[in-house]
Amino acid sequence: MAARSELPAQSAMPRVGDVEVVAIRSLTKGNAATGALLLDERIVRRANASCLQIGFGQFRLDAGSWIEIKSLADGEIEVFDGKTLKEHMGESSYFNGDSVRIRLYGGPKTTGQFYSISNLAIGRIQGALGPLSLCGADNRARTPEPRVGRVIIKQSNGIFIGTAWLVNGHLNGFLTAGHNLADRLLQSITVQFKVPLSSTSGATVNPSVRDQYLWTGAGGTKSGFENSGPGKDWGVFQTLVNTSTKKHAGTTQGAGYVLGIRPPASSTLRVAGFGFDTTPNSYNFVNQVSTGPYKGFQMDRLRHRVDTMGGNSGSPVQSVTSREAVAVHTHGGCTAAAASTNSGTLVTRLPFYEARVKVLGTLQDRCNYKITAVRANTSSVVPGQPIKLTSTLFNTGSSGLLARDCECQDPDSGPLQGPGGHQGQQPGCGSRQEGGQGPPDWFSHARQSCPGDGRPLDPQHEQEAQLHGLRE
Repeated sequence: MAARSELPAQSAMPRVGDVEVVAIRSLTKGNAATGALLLDERIVRRANASCLQIGFGQFRLDAGSWIEIKSLADGEIEVFDGKTLKEHMGESSYFNGDSVRIRLYGGPKTTGQFYSISNLAIGRIQGALGPLSLCGADNRARTPEPRVGRVIIKQSNGIFIGTAWLVNGHLNGFLTAGHNLADRLLQSITVQFKVPLSSTSGATVNPSVRDQYLWTGAGGTKSGFENSGPGKDWGVFQTLVNTSTKKHAGTTQGAGYVLGIRPPASSTLRVAGFGFDTTPNSYNFVNQVSTGPYKGFQMDRLRHRVDTMGGNSGSPVQSVTSREAVAVHTHGGCTAAAASTNSGTLVTRLPFYEARVKVLGTLQDRCNYKITAVRANTSSVVPGQPIKLTSTLFNTGSSGLLARDCECQDPDSGPLQGPGGHQGQQPGCGSRQEGGQGPPDWFSHARQSCPGDGRPLDPQHEQEAQLHGLRE
């Protein structure tokens, strides 16, 4: 039996540009006046570049001082003061064209104001990428899907394309492929929405600065990933507010994907994302969607025959029936051969779930909790207030299990009643309720922590329970 090919959807690393180390520095000047003053102006140009992105180095921007970056191709402007430039780790948005103008304004009564530029990301038209993961004829079509963003992966050796998507219940929480975040040369991640058509030559075109979001950084509680092959490939990260609107991506784009369990056999799946395309060139790395059959699973690996290409790594794999995202697309290999498939990692994979808890905090994965009671004299759920909720439990085992319902103890305010209104005990798990937006992710694993009440569950419990975090 011939071995199936395993081709990561980004194995060829869809490269859209280079990163150049530079040493550019503004004049160092002050402003003795009582109003803001233009201290320095210069043009940064790289011939034949499709876009430019600025990586700032050292700077001094005291109160009232700022930097203005303007694309000379389309007039897009981004402004940084000292605080926002530090928060954004010196990384600008991506600007169309081969030239930007940078102005330094000094605040009143300031001295020694300056900035330096340590690197430039330079958009280039790259060579054609072969069809790695089309399942026969290409049936992808453009989509305005607002929850899916194009990821610009900036490494010290170039810039690359991937896909990421918003998670329901989080204004700035994204899921993607682990290999998008795993390279040791990674410098930054930028998520772009409302991506326009590419040029007739296939060069990417950037959206407005208002639709670009820089990640919060790598490691710790900022991001997490696994990059160990099919079924063990996932990434999670957060983004900062937009530099222009001061809003999070979820505020502008709307609610993200609700996460779901593995789909039933014979399901139809949907994948949206930013794959390579030359039919026509203007569809290259723009948001497209395709559907195809679910082809089973192996452990935490989901197989599917949905058309993807390089750049689709990180796309949501969505059940057409439930409309829930059940996996993140990571690997290619699909051809016209019926036995070939693409694949992704199920969102129910335990390390993936645990990383979402660590990075994103309170989760709302497929929430079907219903609030049944709140403290007297109020109808709002607020932090530190006890509430009662009901929820459905499921059993994925082959035989019936006792229904085990739990009460969660909020250390600040008292008990939070668990599903079904029955009591057990899982202390210290209800204090992460945020702004009354939804229930905390506080249940313990039903088979391990709470006493049963004698009612059997059907064989659909454990998988969904794990998705909700029902584990010790």
